[in-house]
Amino acid sequence: MRAATGVFLAFTGLLGVVVPALAAAPDLPLYREFRDWQIACDNTGRCEARGFSREDSPDAIAVIRVTREAGPDGALVVSLESEGALDRADVRIVGGAAKRGGLGSGAWTGGGDQALVLRDPAGAAAFLNGLRNADRLSLGKAGTVSLDGMTAALLAMDDAQGRVGTTTALVRPGSKPASAVPAARPLPAMPVAPPAPPAIPDAVASRIAAEVRAAQKDLLSASGCLSPDAPHDQVVPLTATEALVMLHCGLGAYQSAYLLFRTPQQDPGAARHLVLSTPKAGWAGDVDDSSGTLIDPDYDPATGTLMSAGRGRGIGDCGSSARWVFDGKDFRIARYSFQDSCRGFPGDWPVLWRTTAAD
Repeated sequence: MRAATGVFLAFTGLLGVVVPALAAAPDLPLYREFRDWQIACDNTGRCEARGFSREDSPDAIAVIRVTREAGPDGALVVSLESEGALDRADVRIVGGAAKRGGLGSGAWTGGGDQALVLRDPAGAAAFLNGLRNADRLSLGKAGTVSLDGMTAALLAMDDAQGRVGTTTALVRPGSKPASAVPAARPLPAMPVAPPAPPAIPDAVASRIAAEVRAAQKDLLSASGCLSPDAPHDQVVPLTATEALVMLHCGLGAYQSAYLLFRTPQQDPGAARHLVLSTPKAGWAGDVDDSSGTLIDPDYDPATGTLMSAGRGRGIGDCGSSARWVFDGKDFRIARYSFQDSCRGFPGDWPVLWRTTAAD
């Protein structure tokens, strides 16, 4: 099952946001899906591939996670994760021309809980190679992970990190040394917010929201805001002279949609529709949402931070979340996560954009 694209955020460079240039690394960030596997690489080149249970599987949620840092010496980690307790003795490779056993000789940690982790690069590479051309990995009562799409996902990881043809590649190794692998891209600096502006009194905020609603009635109607709920409107100070107005657009089963406006506090009729963007990740789900709708936005004037998150379905196993920082002139992206396949763990969405922020 795929998430409805309507809950996701706009992906192209539209009015009101500055997305850092990706010219130096046109392949990043990256998000792709290959049957039962996906690959996500962030703007630094850090990649994570994941394999899921088949969509029609009645088993417990189970995932293989392959994480690799960018650069010649990028750490490689493989983890097996499940809703239920994992017993390493139950792990079995199923299908393929030969019977290859289970975890092999790698130094796995964990077991008896919900994860088994292998941090030894050589052992991790050998384990993944042992999965090639097999059908699935059985974790016993903890579920089953499909291997359909694994090779393509790992090849995409190698390609995104510049490893193809080097001794570090997982799928197409070659004779080139590890030193041929490009270094990780530097993390962009976390945008810096100006000092918090003065608060807006409640009575003034209510008046501003009402005037913006009246001035923007045509846009509200065109955006499908057929049953707006004015009591849920939000008005917060953006600068000493501007307000950020968030007009409630509709209430779904588990989340609400809003339209945002940059609004002169003394002239609300001149409000400008604010459409925020996220870095395009080269995925068919990256849809330009011309309505500029955000899901459950929250703005903190003290830190200049605007956050939004939309779930593809109620349990939150797919969706997108973003954080922007207002630097006094524009909203700049600080962090972005995206998950299209609705069959992972709730809230476990790959990070596609990071900055020097601590979290």
